[in-house]
Amino acid sequence: TTPVRQTAWATSAAALGLLFVISRRRYARAVPQFHEFTLLTIPEARLILTLFVFSVAIVLLVARYEAPLSIRVPAGNELQSSEPLDLYTNRGINLLSYQLNRTTFRRGDTLLVNLYWTALQELTENYRVQIELRGIDNRIVLSKPLLRYPGGIPPTRWTRDETVNDLHYIEITEAAPPGRYLLTVSLERCDVGEIAPECAQNQRPVFFARDGASEGTIYELPVEIRIDN
Repeated sequence: TTPVRQTAWATSAAALGLLFVISRRRYARAVPQFHEFTLLTIPEARLILTLFVFSVAIVLLVARYEAPLSIRVPAGNELQSSEPLDLYTNRGINLLSYQLNRTTFRRGDTLLVNLYWTALQELTENYRVQIELRGIDNRIVLSKPLLRYPGGIPPTRWTRDETVNDLHYIEITEAAPPGRYLLTVSLERCDVGEIAPECAQNQRPVFFARDGASEGTIYELPVEIRIDN
């Protein structure tokens, strides 16, 4: 033991003894008191009962699971306005769906594409996503944004079965030639903390459809983008 600990024990014992003495003295001097409470009137009791019944009804209608008027957000609600893909990879990352702001653009516009990812297992490796706008006729690449984590969150921090919202902005420059284009999606394996990563392209995850057909390491979204004059 130490002097500080002995002092603390002595202080606690003194406080406990003082509490015991005060409690005994107050109990010995206690005076019985009887308070007369005003009872509820019949209209007041009916009003309280009505409020209670309505509260129970509201709970049964909206608060519980599978309620007729449930206020809970249904599972997958964020995917309702998106186009389903349901792609999976050989690394445990799934691409559920995508969403575009529109499909026809003019030079100077901004293309917004939203990807929805999920993980079927706890991931041990980090991947970065890259979106490219490639011409169908001229095969040129108009946009090649920097690699970044899907949704800005390293996949090793994802929660299993959680939907990750991954929004991308692509500027349609004035130099973009008119024509038809496709959006491509690819994943690169990169480590945490890399500022300018040199990702191993030979270790890209492969996309697969639900029937098991391979879609390759670079997936083309099933939508055509048009750039007009």
